[in-house]
Amino acid sequence: MGAQSEADRAFNWKPMLVYLADLDHDNLDSSVVKVVEEQLAKTFDNIEGTEYVGIARAKSDSYLENFMFFFKGGSLCNAEEHNLYVWSSPEPHPGLLDFKPSYNGSCAAAVKVEVAGKVSFNGKIQDVITITFLTAYDRLTDIAVATSGFAVVPKTFGNWGGAVKHTVSAPYVVHDNRMYLFTKDNFSVELR
Repeated sequence: MGAQSEADRAFNWKPMLVYLADLDHDNLDSSVVKVVEEQLAKTFDNIEGTEYVGIARAKSDSYLENFMFFFKGGSLCNAEEHNLYVWSSPEPHPGLLDFKPSYNGSCAAAVKVEVAGKVSFNGKIQDVITITFLTAYDRLTDIAVATSGFAVVPKTFGNWGGAVKHTVSAPYVVHDNRMYLFTKDNFSVELR
């Protein structure tokens, strides 16, 4: 619950990546985007054959997501199994700011990026940045286990009110190449 800022989210958990950082509060927005870009690049460096391409901000505050991030290649993003994102109009993208032509031919994940507060970790107070996944659930496990920060994955998740639900064997947290499973035995497994 600590990473969820609204009470009604208690019943609508979604998977998220969590990063700890020292943010520049005088330039909070650009500081958050810089950390997110750096950490997503590190995360995708851990996924064979897949590369992080970039991030674009949603144009409207009315969207549930406030960003989309783009990635290419490997088993996470191939044309045979996934729809590739293409915007070929000379007009600006209708839903995204800063959409770059290099994002074409990529896969995308709609996410909500938020600063959730501060936490003391290893004796240091740091800002908590959450990246909540709103799409790309079928590729989430690969991204979660490769994270350069933390990943928090509930047992069941999907779009609120939607028919599509995703279920994993047990809820889990990933950090520092270790998966902590919330099961009756609460054991952990080393990754990589």
